[in-house]
Amino acid sequence: MKGEIEIFKNEDEIVEFGIHDTEFRVCIETETYWQEEAVSFNGFTDKIEYDGHWEMTTFVRMDTLECKGTLYYSKQDICSELERMLNEDN
Repeated sequence: MKGEIEIFKNEDEIVEFGIHDTEFRVCIETETYWQEEAVSFNGFTDKIEYDGHWEMTTFVRMDTLECKGTLYYSKQDICSELERMLNEDN
């Protein structure tokens, strides 16, 4: 299934996408959080310096998946692949 999903629209926590000739629509949830990572350590003072940045993770709500056509794959497989694609872009 990898590479078969084409995302048409992703806005207002709704994603519209297609697999071959079948159209889908699903709701997503986005979680944003602050992530700090150690970037350097000073052995003389035992001080660790951190670099922080915002992380965003998208979750696909499988219970909201709508299919306009024939469903060739399991809902779990479709949602997992879409979630991977959405998080890969972040």
